[in-house]
Amino acid sequence: MDQEDQITTAQVTVVTVTYGSRQDMLEQMIDACQDNRITNFVVVNNGASWDVGVLRRRFQDCAIDIVDMLGNKGPAAGYSAGIQRALESERSDMLWLLDDDLAPEKACLENLLREYVVLIQTNPKECIAVLAARPEFVKALATDNSRRLMNPRKNTFLEFSVADIWYKVRKRLPWRHQERTQIEIPNTFQIQMAPYGGLLFHRSIVEHVGFPDSGFILYVDDYEYTHRITQSGGMIMLIPSAVLKELEPCWNSGLTHGSSFHAWLSGPDFRAYYTARNMTYFELHLRDSGGSSYYLNKYLYLVVLYAVALFSRRTARMRLLREAIKAGVGTRLGMDTRFPLP
Repeated sequence: MDQEDQITTAQVTVVTVTYGSRQDMLEQMIDACQDNRITNFVVVNNGASWDVGVLRRRFQDCAIDIVDMLGNKGPAAGYSAGIQRALESERSDMLWLLDDDLAPEKACLENLLREYVVLIQTNPKECIAVLAARPEFVKALATDNSRRLMNPRKNTFLEFSVADIWYKVRKRLPWRHQERTQIEIPNTFQIQMAPYGGLLFHRSIVEHVGFPDSGFILYVDDYEYTHRITQSGGMIMLIPSAVLKELEPCWNSGLTHGSSFHAWLSGPDFRAYYTARNMTYFELHLRDSGGSSYYLNKYLYLVVLYAVALFSRRTARMRLLREAIKAGVGTRLGMDTRFPLP
């Protein structure tokens, strides 16, 4: 292995975005990063309600660069600004994007870098990104049927596909024999797109694919950005041995709400609107959907969702979701004045 392919933690800069009153979680994340021997941080203040400057006093052994967005402009704009600031530093050869509610476990970065160094022996750095794994990713890789859902099918609508119905029904059956059958978890697993949180890549990736699209405002912008990497000939490899701890559950997680239908009908309107709008835009216009199977998935999903909304007396939310879907179909991105970010 060539000496130039050796990567140290000193070459890694963590880029994170924070907002609101999330100081405690962000400090837990930085503590965990220090346990992984990381000292370089770019923290984007995206409308935090506390003095983010206290981080410099709290973590005096770290180099913490703070970017002030003067209000919450959304994660896409925040990560874009953070990445740009990190690239201004010569020590930022490797960028590690971490949400402020994700804490890397012990040896997370070590395992991530080990697999990355192996991958760049046969692939250019501008074509490789690696992703640390959340616990649900590792669990999914342990069973063959769950593993199939790691990469979404073509022509999904709001991530739903008729082809996945049998699996989703079967996993709710009490016996679930096949789900209990554990298989060997691979060292790496190739995925089509990824969240920001846990994504590690060389700075040359940015020269290759650019910055996140701030027009998404909130949600799905990470899918669009990483989809650009794979569509341009790159690879994103999930590293199951590099584990992240989630400090806060996702607002629309099916695990939290029991099903995706109930998830869409719960939570604040602004979250539901931007997620539905952006996912519709991404699936239809960027993933080359639009065939008969796409419209079948769309029709069936909306019929069931409307039935659940009627039963739950949430028809007002259904009207909002229909508006969001229409905006996504019409490629109307950007901030909607009815739904400012907190």
